[in-house]
Amino acid sequence: PQGYYRQLPKLKNSGLEGYPRIFAVARALIRFNDARIDPDRTERFVNAYQEVHPLTMGEIWAFPTMLRLVVIETLVYGVAQILEEPVAQELPPPVSVSEETPAENLVANSIVALRTLAVQDWKAFFESVNVVEQVLSSDPARVYHHMDFDTRDQYRKVVEKLALATDRPEPAVAQESIRLAKRAPSNDGASPRTWATNA
Repeated sequence: PQGYYRQLPKLKNSGLEGYPRIFAVARALIRFNDARIDPDRTERFVNAYQEVHPLTMGEIWAFPTMLRLVVIETLVYGVAQILEEPVAQELPPPVSVSEETPAENLVANSIVALRTLAVQDWKAFFESVNVVEQVLSSDPARVYHHMDFDTRDQYRKVVEKLALATDRPEPAVAQESIRLAKRAPSNDGASPRTWATNA
């Protein structure tokens, strides 16, 4: 959706100026792996990127779509190279065709990658790389970790809305909520779930 797309952080100084930052991350991953998708390697790649630039929750949810877009872009580019047909494009090629990565391999890798993307558990991926998820999992009552996915997602959406409203990073909002939870008085005799609900 356009509103969702507008909220994605955009690049300012690069060959992809004006494009979503997460699109550039997807392009970098595809280029680095010659259009191959390996779930474990993808997770390590995203976590390594976030050591310098943490991604927003919106960016992580957009990542699968961006990967599909770049893989299709690579597939078109590879087919055009095989057919020796020019490709009208405003961006640099998504990958470099060389002796190490011939166009035929790019096409084959892209087709396999699309199949891999279709069966990937993106909910599990999201929670494995999301910084806010890691922060909220440290709640003092140890309740968050035992919630189901939809309930955890409701908590994350509140963090996301507060971050947008206050122009603060999402991890900072999550950390503040955990700090306040640790300072809250305990309810003697109440279960952790009751405590968390009433806090």
